[in-house]
Amino acid sequence: MLQLSESLILAVCGDVGGTAAVVPVLEYLSANKGYLIKILTYGPSISKLDKVKLDVIVLSESCNQTEIEKLWNAYKPTALICGTSVNFFEFEKVFIRLARREHIPSLSVLDFWSAYKRRFYATDVSACEFPDVVAVMDQCAYNGILAVGCSKSRIVITGQPAFDRILNIRERFSDENRQNIRNQFHLSQGELLIVFFSQPLRYLAQRKDGDFIDVGYDEIQVLNALKISLDEICQENNLKVSLVVKPHPRDRDSVSLLGSDRVRVVQSLGNDTHNLMMSADLVVGMTTIALIESCYLRCLTLSLQPGTLIDDPLPTNVNGLSMAVYSLQHFTDAISNILLNDNIRSSYRSRLDNFFISDGATERVSAELIKLINRKH
Repeated sequence: MLQLSESLILAVCGDVGGTAAVVPVLEYLSANKGYLIKILTYGPSISKLDKVKLDVIVLSESCNQTEIEKLWNAYKPTALICGTSVNFFEFEKVFIRLARREHIPSLSVLDFWSAYKRRFYATDVSACEFPDVVAVMDQCAYNGILAVGCSKSRIVITGQPAFDRILNIRERFSDENRQNIRNQFHLSQGELLIVFFSQPLRYLAQRKDGDFIDVGYDEIQVLNALKISLDEICQENNLKVSLVVKPHPRDRDSVSLLGSDRVRVVQSLGNDTHNLMMSADLVVGMTTIALIESCYLRCLTLSLQPGTLIDDPLPTNVNGLSMAVYSLQHFTDAISNILLNDNIRSSYRSRLDNFFISDGATERVSAELIKLINRKH
């Protein structure tokens, strides 16, 4: 058993996005600052932590308050760091509440620009579970957290740690890498490769607590409409397309691989996400964070949100790095333009080439957590 010490940091992560934001911070604190790390994980994040070289413990989804307190007392953490999750269990909130009771410093890392209230309020929305510090991506996220009741003194703009490695990934990727990945899909001469990143919107809409906001569409509707539009485009332009569907861990069983003579649909479970993006002729999705990463990797990116009932959460749509479509009637024209219109493709490529992201979010979040620890001691 791991020898516990006064410098143990406890992490709690359930959803994939939050885990991706927190893990770089934990790795940095372990490798560069000497902290012991314990990660408590559950849900979709379990499979995402297989290759992490830190101590990972799986939380049973039936875990109750008594068992959680037993874990807490066993580890006696110096500090708590959490992702932010929107799921049935949301153990992060339980641990934040426990940290507050035990006067242990706590920090949450925000990973996306939506569902601010849902991430920090209990089902009984009168109960707020803000940690001591909320590390956010930018001014837009700062304003969003502020609007749902978090005090200014708790919010710090740090950037998003999961994005720090984007620059390195982009620089290492070669034409040979691209061709090797395209060869895996056995593309015929002139065949286009399109990647669709799915989200479990239908799953979330069926939440038993009724606390999920209907966005006006789901992944099945959007994927089916995408296939129909691609088929029309291929027929009109004598093309063939391989549509690679990258399912979310929660929706892989609901993905339909039914295609047509012109549109071949395949599912990708094992390919590296970023390499797949950079090998594609077009990256498509709804509002997944993968589309933001795609833009940062300078890939042509399309966001499909037909009949959306909420504000667009993707900053890359707002600033014109990605193309957004909000009506089913416009799907075919928009897809055709970004796929085949050289002027439009060049315009988006120019914006992507001239956009630069800053790294260092991992170090900034780490510094905020260390500051909390030092303040406590």
